[in-house]
Amino acid sequence: MESRSVFGYARPEHDVYIGYRVDGEGPIDIAFQLDWPGNIDMDWLDPAFEPWLRSLSSFARLIVHDHRGVGVSSRNVELPNLETRVADLLVVLNATAASKPVLVGMFSSGAVNVLLAALRPSLPRALVWLEPMAAFGQAGGYAWGRSKEELELERGFLRLWGTQDYAKVMFEQEAAAGNVLPPEMFDSLPMSTRNACTPDVAAKLAEMWYETDVSGVLEAVNVPTLLLVHEDREGSVKEAEYIASRMPAAEVRRMPGSAWTVEEAAVWADEIRAFVGVAPKSLQTDTVLSTVLFTDIVGSTERQAALGDRGWKDLVERHHATIRTSLEHWPRVRERHGGRRLLRDVRRPGTSHPVRARDRRACPRSRHRGPRRRPHR
Repeated sequence: MESRSVFGYARPEHDVYIGYRVDGEGPIDIAFQLDWPGNIDMDWLDPAFEPWLRSLSSFARLIVHDHRGVGVSSRNVELPNLETRVADLLVVLNATAASKPVLVGMFSSGAVNVLLAALRPSLPRALVWLEPMAAFGQAGGYAWGRSKEELELERGFLRLWGTQDYAKVMFEQEAAAGNVLPPEMFDSLPMSTRNACTPDVAAKLAEMWYETDVSGVLEAVNVPTLLLVHEDREGSVKEAEYIASRMPAAEVRRMPGSAWTVEEAAVWADEIRAFVGVAPKSLQTDTVLSTVLFTDIVGSTERQAALGDRGWKDLVERHHATIRTSLEHWPRVRERHGGRRLLRDVRRPGTSHPVRARDRRACPRSRHRGPRRRPHR
């Protein structure tokens, strides 16, 4: 049975509500934030995001929230800076009774986790940063930051926010930058953006992201950190390696390809699962291990001649009864007769059993053959 979602509001201040959602019942807690002004309920309905969320919640207790100003959180409030987002995340973790959570973020949301880990090093179990960016503008000489011209370009097409035209322009812009978005996202993007915030809020958020910079605190983060990056994005790989060189406990994993796809969600989630030390779930297969017991009466021709028809019939029936008695406690036994021979196919899902020893004690001159794989029908 799948676990039910738990929804609630955390209250960092008396007039602010931070909507959160918890899914999954794994052995660890994961607090995940998208690099996107979203809506945590709509994200689970989005064909591009749902596989990712489902993959994470398959092995962990997944905690997500909308930061103030967007989604299911308070909208009529001042938008949060980086420090406020850290404070709000702490309130959500407290409200959900999170224990040593793994903090997972992508792009700018990873910056929130970095600052929290620098301020509260004993709180997180680990950090995971997808396509990491330590700074989003070029102030301070950060080589991979966006230029002011790129920010102005983004401001222009944010006027289309919530429309199909916005989805078209965004797909084109991201593809030109080497970030090809999943095609499943195209149809759902207009509705998801409308349910996140209004165009003016989206423009303000773009300006805030441009000012985000945690490059100065990277050395202060000493918790185990995994940086995941597409290996075909040369610039992103160099940036991830630079960030890892500044973080004492960070490592870079290069993932196949250059574009985000629905199919890779499970692969990336599995990297995270292995990194944080959660064992994979045992597979439920549709095969069983069968043991075939074939018995025969040794010297049957001579004994039949010596016993006569009635005596021989009695011996065969005693032989069959002995085998049946030995195997009565094994479920799913199929039986075939062949004169003096008895063929028993004993099936137990996923395991064998000690049928050989029991039957040889009961019928010491029987012959046993097995095991073999059979499809479970």
